[in-house]
Amino acid sequence: MQLKKEPFVKLIRSYVKMHADRGFVPYRNVSGSVQGAETVLRIAGQALNEGDSLRAVRVGFCVIEEMADLLQMCDDSDGIVGGLIEETLGLIAAATAKTSDTLSSKEKRLLLDMILKETRLGKLGDWRISLLESAVHLVEDAGTRQLWEDCVRKFEDQDGINEWDSYFTREVAMLKYRLIERFDGQQSAADYLRAN
Repeated sequence: MQLKKEPFVKLIRSYVKMHADRGFVPYRNVSGSVQGAETVLRIAGQALNEGDSLRAVRVGFCVIEEMADLLQMCDDSDGIVGGLIEETLGLIAAATAKTSDTLSSKEKRLLLDMILKETRLGKLGDWRISLLESAVHLVEDAGTRQLWEDCVRKFEDQDGINEWDSYFTREVAMLKYRLIERFDGQQSAADYLRAN
């Protein structure tokens, strides 16, 4: 059964709209504007506690998408909105790490596809690395590994990410190392480290 995102999005947006002034949420109203997102994040956490990682991640993505939009239209000097995104990314990481052994291959693939799709949102910036790390837990064979690597390659090609973007390059290299070590062995992983 497909989760209906509209009620969650509507709740989040209602608080943002209530606290916005001509389309912008000023510093003093930011904490109020995220109350809907905090409620939705609690629902996602409850789903995770009940063992429904797919639902937890789907609901969590509502928070991430809406908060990424809010960042563009608010004064987040205190990091409230960014902190909520971080908290949601933590929930997604927990969902993938906690349930990667209990999900069927089909469910893992569905979850992997969802996460990789979400990483393509241009407004997430470096937070994409957290999602890529969560996705590593779901890579279980050559096919899913290829999906993950293709996603990273698209970032490198489309975003112009190259050697000078040391943070992204370093973090993704460590994720690639983990995959190489898992699938190709310690020697191949060591060779990869020496080459990169």
